[in-house]
Amino acid sequence: MPECTPGFWGSNCSQSCSNHCDHVKCNGQTSECLQGCLEGFQLPNCTINCQEGRYGKNCAWNCSTNCLNGKCNSFTGQCLKCQPGFVGVFCESECPAKFFGQDCTKKCNDSCVDQSCHPITGNCNKCFTGRGGPQCDDCPLGTYGDNCALNCSSICKRGTGCDPIYGSCYEGN
Repeated sequence: MPECTPGFWGSNCSQSCSNHCDHVKCNGQTSECLQGCLEGFQLPNCTINCQEGRYGKNCAWNCSTNCLNGKCNSFTGQCLKCQPGFVGVFCESECPAKFFGQDCTKKCNDSCVDQSCHPITGNCNKCFTGRGGPQCDDCPLGTYGDNCALNCSSICKRGTGCDPIYGSCYEGN
């Protein structure tokens, strides 16, 4: 079998190598690209786009784990959409301070100290005294203090509770 002219392959060298072969050179018998594939295409003959989750020359790179569902542009690696809590072309940055969620568009609760919260869940990093729980809600009746960890005094009348910050009984107790 004669050797094909660069850029061709097959019987009688009648078929063209893939345009996605680097330097459009392929094996004259198998069509395998000799110098690999251009960005976005996979070996051996560079006719198929990268499988989901991969990108670049010969599909050699994994998309960022912060890309939603592992999807990115098969040529550049840019995420199509970010996981909640991340932003950036490659979803490389956590949400800026005071924001969380998908595309970092939700604001942290005003009851969070410094409006600081988890970039994915929005749970407060720290609550003001007299508030507690993940979203820094009002202390449940009968509790007070940091993260509502203290119980009101037993001298407070049942059912009326105490001040959520200082723990003093409400008037009339």
